[in-house]
Amino acid sequence: MDGDHPITRREEDRLGFTPIAEHLARAIVDQLAPQGFVFGIEGKWGSGKTTLINLTIDALKAYGAQTPEIVSFSPWLVGDRDELLQTLFDELANAAVKIDPVLDGNVDAQNTALGKLQEKENMKKALGPKLRAFGAVAGTLGKIARTADALGVPIAGVAGSFLERGGEAAQSLLAKEPASKRKAELVDALRPLTRRIVVFVDDLDRLEPREASEVLRLIRAVANFPNIIYVLSYDPDVVAQILSNAIQVDDGAAFLEKIVQVSFRVPRPEAFDLRRWLYAEVQKLFSSQLDTSSDQAMISEPSLWHAIDIQGGRYLETGRDVIRVLNALRLHAIPVQEQIDIVDMVWLQLLKIGNPDFYLWVEEYLTDIAAVASGRTVSVPEIERSAFADRLEKIFAKENWDSIFAFHNLGEFLPGIEYDDKEPHNRVFANLDGRTLAPFIIGKRLGSPQHYRYYFAFSRPAGALPDEQVEAFISSAEKSVDDASTILKKLSRETRPQGGNLAEVLIDRLNAQADRIAVDAIPNVVSVLGETMDTDGLSFPGEFAERFAWRAATRLLEVLLRRLPANEREASVHSLFNGGQALGWLTAVIRDEIFSHGLYGESRRPESDWILNEEEFSRILSIMLNRYRDTPAENLMRVPNLLSLLYAWRQGGRPDEVRQWVEKQTATDAGLLAFLSRVRTWMNVNGIQYYPLKRRNLDGFLDFDRAIQRLQEIAANGDAPSTQRTLAQELLAAVTQGERGGS
Repeated sequence: MDGDHPITRREEDRLGFTPIAEHLARAIVDQLAPQGFVFGIEGKWGSGKTTLINLTIDALKAYGAQTPEIVSFSPWLVGDRDELLQTLFDELANAAVKIDPVLDGNVDAQNTALGKLQEKENMKKALGPKLRAFGAVAGTLGKIARTADALGVPIAGVAGSFLERGGEAAQSLLAKEPASKRKAELVDALRPLTRRIVVFVDDLDRLEPREASEVLRLIRAVANFPNIIYVLSYDPDVVAQILSNAIQVDDGAAFLEKIVQVSFRVPRPEAFDLRRWLYAEVQKLFSSQLDTSSDQAMISEPSLWHAIDIQGGRYLETGRDVIRVLNALRLHAIPVQEQIDIVDMVWLQLLKIGNPDFYLWVEEYLTDIAAVASGRTVSVPEIERSAFADRLEKIFAKENWDSIFAFHNLGEFLPGIEYDDKEPHNRVFANLDGRTLAPFIIGKRLGSPQHYRYYFAFSRPAGALPDEQVEAFISSAEKSVDDASTILKKLSRETRPQGGNLAEVLIDRLNAQADRIAVDAIPNVVSVLGETMDTDGLSFPGEFAERFAWRAATRLLEVLLRRLPANEREASVHSLFNGGQALGWLTAVIRDEIFSHGLYGESRRPESDWILNEEEFSRILSIMLNRYRDTPAENLMRVPNLLSLLYAWRQGGRPDEVRQWVEKQTATDAGLLAFLSRVRTWMNVNGIQYYPLKRRNLDGFLDFDRAIQRLQEIAANGDAPSTQRTLAQELLAAVTQGERGGS
């Protein structure tokens, strides 16, 4: 981390402050100061005031015999504000005794060099105690006045004890002559100094109000001492407000002008210099990621410069802003640099320092995108999309951004951002499908639902899968179908806090990088899907009875098969449908193909929507229909989504065969109960989930009225096992639910 320390040497100057410091140093040296002088260096916090002071001090050292004695007065280190005067005069005394005075020609031994030297030493020795004594008395008198006022006693009553603590010089000074005369003598003693004393008082605006007002009163009281120049640094707006509140003056700025004879405002650094500085430092921090000579380079230099130029031009105002961004990158980016896109992180940290409301909006937006991607919610409701879009428009308006440009720029960093001039709510969360999210996931971008938490919280999102685990699965699949299947099944048992399991996440991740999976690994990845997709964690229906894992696996299958050479594709397709154990998922695939090819339904879909070509479809459909016929009934009854399998069997061209199979399975009471239990569907009414039996779903496979009659007979049969009677009553209730649901 960089402690945000101001620079002290011109070699460290990145923002062109050195020439300014040299001009200021020349002004200080050339300034006549018969009655002292006060310079003011003005600027906002972080604008570089302390850096300018340090460089000015460095420049002053180059003036040889004219180099002034430097006093860096730090009033915030003085514990008691009443001791400020004494502390300042102690510092002045230490500086004064290092400067030779000019003799006035009335020296007793004026014709001897030794005599002149002795006289100079005597004058220097006398000046130091005079300064210290004056500071002690001035501070003591302030304490006397405040204490007497607080105690309600005459000032003389408390003066003695304070003077005792003021030292012999202070007692002598106050006892012999009034302070005003002593001040005049002190002025005469300072006037012969051959070099100046320059007192720098930095960060005046960071003092407590009472302390700041005391320092300014102090400088006002002693600013007319000859050969002493004060250089104050402060934010004029802050100090003016402090003065207005602390010492009850109507115009704090006017009061300040009475103290500071001339002021200089620290110039704002060139925006280009700030951006160039940040760019250079980011290159140093992330040199490996920025190595564009490598094919594995994570980011490109133009995109980094674009991110810094777009946001940096708006938000980098001072050198401190650059330091803050670099420190944020060291804190947030370096620990997770292999899991993020550096350009996106730089963009986000610029946003954080420049527009915290925008930063918060981005975090909330990505959290909702992750919810959609994970299946926790099907989509973002329109009212919520409208609220997000409205907040974003207000952010853009506050920044005076053109909306079209702003949406285009934001869309480079976040998914689902599109400018829609007719429907504002469609400007956010637009088209959040796998194709939209895939580039963000592959690139580990800020907009990736699998990576976005790394940008905010040092860790991956809850329920996300590490990139290393995805790569490990692909590597395992390349070598062994069994080993990769074991991995997927294990992940299907690892639940996520937001719902679902890690196997679903893995399939989504494979979808995102399907174009990058090695061709040699594809046949085995396809085989793994065929072996595992019917496991409980992957086949269990989620919200709205949607099997998200099946849908994602089908998308993955489509992409992978398209990448295989013809001969390898043919072998892989045959192996999958002929021997794959996930008969439920394979049925979902073939049933969708039945509609796509126009074998059943009202229209034939474009060939671009097909997974299987015409020849493959004909051959695979025959294989699947034969598998339905030949698979032992007890195994077929365990297939997830049995009702869909029955439809595929019928719509595939064998309605009589499937009806005969159902008739055989329902011949006994136990068989009827088992079959009807497996073909219940899903329904949501007023937020309550039901699993009804619907006439329209079953009329094509059995006599539905006769089935109801048999259920009633079983429920009323006292000789039937209690488990059968209970189940029959439950199924009759399911029939009623189906009728109420519009069956």
